[in-house]
Amino acid sequence: MDIQTALSNLPPPNPVLEPAYWDDPDSSEGTRRPSASSRGSARASLAVSAGNRFRMMHVESSLEYKWAVVFDGLLKPLHLVEQPDVVEYIDFDGFRRTHRFDFYLQTVSRRRLVEIKPAVKVRKYNLEPKFNHIAAQVSADRADEVILLTDEDLCPDAVYNAQLLRSSRRYPAWDIENDILAAARGADGIVRIRRLIETAGAEIASGFVALLSLIDRGLLLVQDEGRITHRSRVAAAEVFPIRKAY
Repeated sequence: MDIQTALSNLPPPNPVLEPAYWDDPDSSEGTRRPSASSRGSARASLAVSAGNRFRMMHVESSLEYKWAVVFDGLLKPLHLVEQPDVVEYIDFDGFRRTHRFDFYLQTVSRRRLVEIKPAVKVRKYNLEPKFNHIAAQVSADRADEVILLTDEDLCPDAVYNAQLLRSSRRYPAWDIENDILAAARGADGIVRIRRLIETAGAEIASGFVALLSLIDRGLLLVQDEGRITHRSRVAAAEVFPIRKAY
């Protein structure tokens, strides 16, 4: 067989392997950009989404990066900003101080100021009383609560799933999404992801990305704990009502 005949017999390209679309993200809304040089921590940037727009976010460590991925990927924030405006408070000795939290996180139900610290540092410097003290002085107009999160609070499966769902946002909607959703609504309750893709007549790889998009938009609900895989079970949101927001 000559090369031209061989090329003409190749299957159509897999959509998953085609370049994802990308709009240049908006600039960061943080009030301070981390220093570019540091001996003790990393610097990174990522794009977070709000509606149909992406915006750049700059973080100061790999731990902050992972938490930002989880916030953006799983909590569907209405607003997520790194390095928000400083908070004023009176310290234990009566002196006026300021503190800048790592994130401002607003979901449908709460507004949070979030501090990210390694657990070993929290224990070494006994930081919990300090942040409880600051939290007691934060105005209700500013936030509903202050939370301190560490690496010990971070579930690897949550990071994995958040990365999966965020990756699906880089692809435009495919027609196969309608077929997958129709198959889920026609299924008898809960169905495994791979079977759902096969029922819809989709190619496994592109069907998985389309299904992730449906999960990300809340049209399909994952029914299993752990990482989202082809063996995970899902159900249409109409069958199992959307859970209460975080």
